[in-house]
Amino acid sequence: MKQRQKRWTILIIVTLCFIWGNSLMPPAVSNAISDKITQLLSGGVLPAEMEANSWLPSFLIRKTAHFTEFALLGISLAGACRARNMSKREAVLLTALCGVLAALVDETIQLFNGRTSSVKDVWLDSFGLAAGCCLTYFLFRHIVKKQEHKAG
Repeated sequence: MKQRQKRWTILIIVTLCFIWGNSLMPPAVSNAISDKITQLLSGGVLPAEMEANSWLPSFLIRKTAHFTEFALLGISLAGACRARNMSKREAVLLTALCGVLAALVDETIQLFNGRTSSVKDVWLDSFGLAAGCCLTYFLFRHIVKKQEHKAG
């Protein structure tokens, strides 16, 4: 396996461990982490109207975390597909399949440790994955165009 492929594969594994590790946390631990992040952001980052609704900041932080985790997974999967020189069609199919399976596993883990599992979160995870893939695609495309411009 080439060095680039190894790096992307390691990033995929680390990202999945992070995602699923968060899902393995008991509800009390997960809530404490969300509350701590909410407190950190309450120091002028969040609008006053949002701070007045105690459930809203925590809800937004949790949903942003879902989206961001899976955006990182999308970046990792897209990078791995590119490192393996897959066709666009193969890359899209593989990334979508792996991403949705990861999201389903994530929500299934939560069923077994007393946390809430949600189909909405699978959709949110999928949108995060797609955003990460698109970002990676455009970055790689920009890099290639820049290299072609320098060479030309």
